[in-house]
Amino acid sequence: MLDVLRELSEVATLAVVTNGFDRVQSRRVRESGILDFVEDVFVSEKMDSEKPNRKIFDAALRALGVENREHVLMVGDSLSSDVQGGVNAGLDTCWYNPNHAENPGKVVPTYEISSLEELYPLVMEPEELANVGLKNRRHQL
Repeated sequence: MLDVLRELSEVATLAVVTNGFDRVQSRRVRESGILDFVEDVFVSEKMDSEKPNRKIFDAALRALGVENREHVLMVGDSLSSDVQGGVNAGLDTCWYNPNHAENPGKVVPTYEISSLEELYPLVMEPEELANVGLKNRRHQL
């Protein structure tokens, strides 16, 4: 996971939007090792709104200085909060579905992936795709 985030953070601004208590979620994010790759973490308790309400996404995008929502992809593993929230906020969405669960069809994501590596072609330009893993291979030499 961290290798994928490292690669994506070099070509895109990454952020976390999560529901829960700030103390708990901040610890989880810190312990996960992803803080080096994300611009910011937006926790519902501090944002006075939670997914799937579009307010939390609007506030996060404003804080990140994002004006064009066409350049945003909401990636998440929950259809009811992540994907529905992205839809509510007018964003393209990507359902991370590693267990190949069946979608009951109430919420339809723009994309569906079963591995994080599948994000590369969704986020990167062709010339960036050619360089995926290059830095990691250089470090191994």
